[in-house]
Amino acid sequence: MSLRRKILLGSFLILLFFAFFIFLSSYLISNKFIEESIKFREKDLRENFLFFLEQQRKNIEIHIKDYSYWEEMGEFGVIKKDRNWLRDNLEPWVRNTFHYDLVALIKEDGDIITKSPLEEIPLKDLLPKNLKLESGFYITKKGVLIYAVSPVFDNYGKKYYKAFLIFGKIIDDELLKDWENILHFSISIKTEKISYFSKPNIPDLKLSSGYCFKDNFIFISIPIDAKNGSFEAKIYKYEDLPSKVSTSLQRSFLLSLLMILILSILLSSVVLSEILKPLEIFQRNIRDISKGKYNLELDLNRKDEIGRLAKSFKEMVDKISEREKELTLAKELAEESSLKDELTGIPNRRFLYKYTEELIKNKRNFALVFIDLDKFKSVNDFLGHTKGDKVLIEIAQWFKKNLRKEDEIIRYGGDEFCIIFHDVNKKEAEDILKRIYLKFLSENFLKEIILGFSYGISVFPEDGENLDKLLAKADEGMYKMKEKREEKDEK
Repeated sequence: MSLRRKILLGSFLILLFFAFFIFLSSYLISNKFIEESIKFREKDLRENFLFFLEQQRKNIEIHIKDYSYWEEMGEFGVIKKDRNWLRDNLEPWVRNTFHYDLVALIKEDGDIITKSPLEEIPLKDLLPKNLKLESGFYITKKGVLIYAVSPVFDNYGKKYYKAFLIFGKIIDDELLKDWENILHFSISIKTEKISYFSKPNIPDLKLSSGYCFKDNFIFISIPIDAKNGSFEAKIYKYEDLPSKVSTSLQRSFLLSLLMILILSILLSSVVLSEILKPLEIFQRNIRDISKGKYNLELDLNRKDEIGRLAKSFKEMVDKISEREKELTLAKELAEESSLKDELTGIPNRRFLYKYTEELIKNKRNFALVFIDLDKFKSVNDFLGHTKGDKVLIEIAQWFKKNLRKEDEIIRYGGDEFCIIFHDVNKKEAEDILKRIYLKFLSENFLKEIILGFSYGISVFPEDGENLDKLLAKADEGMYKMKEKREEKDEK
């Protein structure tokens, strides 16, 4: 055998072994990448669903607080048990308007004043042990009830009427369909007696662990505690990325193996080096991707098999990166939505706490104005809550239009608003409020009732070093103004 043939045979055997090693290592790396990808997706889907479920519960809390901190609810609903008032303002008005399955007013001793025609459940079991707003889940014969219960107070949260208000809705097929449209994955809710699905024909797998991946589907089981037991939520998400990654990598490396075996007989060590170098880069990129790094070092200008492989791999990685950006955007949109008032579209109380926390952290001077609309109860009493909601929307937009761009108008709750003035002292804030108040009185929000507002002002850091102290100070000033105006009106 000639030396040339020996060199070619030796090169062939070495490259054959090396190609096999590259293929095996790449296969193991791809499997590791797929495993980590599934874990990441499972964790992300689970967190998204739990966050969304928490938001649904918080939404009912926010809604019920608007009705439970209402003096008329205590006077007309609890004390007088005025059936006409209850019908027009609570049951069935709230249930028909906001599509709750459970709307109930119950005294603390268990005496039911009014309730929706939901199946008989022990409403007294839903009552909290203290006089605080509470929400959660309750398993009924019809399924899982997501509810909120709050003690009934006057408008200022001081007088307790020894009764509780309960709002709730059953998590059924229709509600799960709405959730699927928002979350973009299928959902099922299962109790011992009944199951609901966001779409038909969802497989009911029994998972030995918290999740599994089968037939390009991620199956996730989430146990959730209820007040009277527990139930199971399952998530079903189609995910073809792992199979595409595995197929693409296997085909690409098989092609590379065949190419190396052929070229080993014909090409010199220089050519062999030229082939092995991009493969090493490709392997390094796979490891980087498994760590969440997507900055590729591939040569996309090559016209050979390696170049086509690099382009295919880059397209695959771009899709992975794009999906992660979509998930991040979805989280940001959900966070942004949670900071807006559902009725008026302006920032809500949660935004107020988050925004002022940032201002205080950065030691920015600002004035906090607490506003309560005068005579607004008359709007709801004589014109109804629908008209009252419309007026609140108009007033919120009016404030937004008439304030400086750098200032913020926030709906605190009910007919109460807050304004944040930046870089002003108390006197400057007072002057601004006086001008705004006169302009507000000139607006014709309603023909039947002339609306005004009372306000109080606190300044950071002079009046307090946190939002609770600033709110208390501003609230105190608002009540003093309101009392003076009421005394003046009586005279």
